[in-house]
Amino acid sequence: MFLSLLACLGWAAEGVISTFGMDMVDPDIAIGIREAASCVVYLVAVLPFVGGLVIFGDAFGAPQALMYLIIAAFSGALSYLAWYRALNMAGVGRGMALNITYCLWAIVFGWLITKTPVTLPLAIGACLIFIGTLVSVTNVKELLDLRKVS
Repeated sequence: MFLSLLACLGWAAEGVISTFGMDMVDPDIAIGIREAASCVVYLVAVLPFVGGLVIFGDAFGAPQALMYLIIAAFSGALSYLAWYRALNMAGVGRGMALNITYCLWAIVFGWLITKTPVTLPLAIGACLIFIGTLVSVTNVKELLDLRKVS
């Protein structure tokens, strides 16, 4: 539980600090700085301690594994770029709420690509995530205010 809380706090801190930084620089530059720092930390502080250098080297030795690595890297970069733009355009609260929809996309792509069946608990969870996202990104008070006339 503690490590889960720590991960959530780190993710939230990244959103807040990044949004603050994007007041001074373009989102494309901010994501470049973030990814460069992340690369250095992984190469220096993480991979040597988990045997990742051997696995990383093996990935470059197998052509098919390298192709998957390139696709994953491109997808991850595109995802982060979209998230940083959302943080910059919509603010931290809405950007974070939209970012959590990756759970929904995992269900959709799992069904389309790997033919993973969509079970009832999975569908209920997806609906709850979707409803939670809508509640987070919309002004419910304004939507429910019947006194306003369009």
